[in-house]
Amino acid sequence: MSEAALHWLEARDAAPPALHERMVHWAAAADAEEAPLALGQAALAALQRALELGAARSAALELLAADALVTYACEAAAGVGTEAMEQVLDAVGPGAFARLLDEAP
Repeated sequence: MSEAALHWLEARDAAPPALHERMVHWAAAADAEEAPLALGQAALAALQRALELGAARSAALELLAADALVTYACEAAAGVGTEAMEQVLDAVGPGAFARLLDEAP
């Protein structure tokens, strides 16, 4: 569990309750110690779940959570520095998305 990511999320303006709940769910499951990478891991996990759900209506909330978490990962990394931003972009960049699509059902 990434305490850093959870603390980072709690310090931000609250998203709508259902979206916030999903973001916290995915952030709690991340295992990176630093908030930027943990938020990136959370985003990928949410996106993977959205892909698994396919056309189901519930996929939309997971996709919104993934989008918000990628944005927050980049914001958190920008606050740390260039190296953190490079790590986040490596973790959640096009290559990571391509791997998810390759593994999608």
